[in-house]
Amino acid sequence: MPGWLKGLVAGLLIGVADALLVGQLTHDENGVPEQLAEALGCPEGVSPLTAAADHYSEDGPNGYSWFAATHAQRMLYVNGCDPVGPGASYLEFGSGIEMGHVLASLRHCGAVCVVGQAVFDGKLLNGRTQLEELCAKVEGRIEVL
Repeated sequence: MPGWLKGLVAGLLIGVADALLVGQLTHDENGVPEQLAEALGCPEGVSPLTAAADHYSEDGPNGYSWFAATHAQRMLYVNGCDPVGPGASYLEFGSGIEMGHVLASLRHCGAVCVVGQAVFDGKLLNGRTQLEELCAKVEGRIEVL
């Protein structure tokens, strides 16, 4: 193979590798909560929650369990820009937490979306269809509890 052709092939491979790396870095910077907020129509619609605020935001037993709320590394509320529009609570757990235990403690939630070591609910979304659509956008899976 001529030297110039080898150089061309090497350049193309480097270009493809760079594109994949930039795409991965961009995806990492735009995490699941940000993707949800953007899908709900408000890129700045992510705000932190405390365990107590999240637990009581849905009137006690309808909120997350104390186990889930107190073991989450990160708790966020994700909403659209319309104050009465759809939203979801998002909990992210460390790798040491068994998601089976978390899901068992959320039996009263109905259906949730699990994305790796994170979970978000659909109580304040516009029905099960929207939960399924958002879950698919962030490459999660629906768990019916």
